Amino acid sequence: MDRFGPYRIMLVELLILGVAGMGLALSPGIALFWIFSAWYTLGEVLNGPAQAVLLTENVDSELRGEIMGLDAAMDQLLAVVSPLIAGALMVLVGLQITFLIFMLLYWRSLALAVPLYLKISAAH
Repeated sequence: MDRFGPYRIMLVELLILGVAGMGLALSPGIALFWIFSAWYTLGEVLNGPAQAVLLTENVDSELRGEIMGLDAAMDQLLAVVSPLIAGALMVLVGLQITFLIFMLLYWRSLALAVPLYLKISAAH
């Protein structure tokens, strides 16, 4: 983390998640699905530490516990709600379309976030 910095790690992690997610959505067979699942997992593994460092560096110490608690609470809430939404979408439109919807939303978010990460990364 220290060698490359959390902003660069976060950008790489976001790109890995995006590419692997599209691979999951467009996999023609189970073998490629598992390969892209492994890459997606690598992106998730990089996410946790980078996110914690970014929160630690950018939140005042008196608010840090509250913000990290809110972050953890949102993670848990989304861990419960997301499978319900994904399950409903899979029933309505199928697995591949559900993945494509997820990835289109992901890439839209990434497109909005990358300029911010680049701007902040240049300042550090």
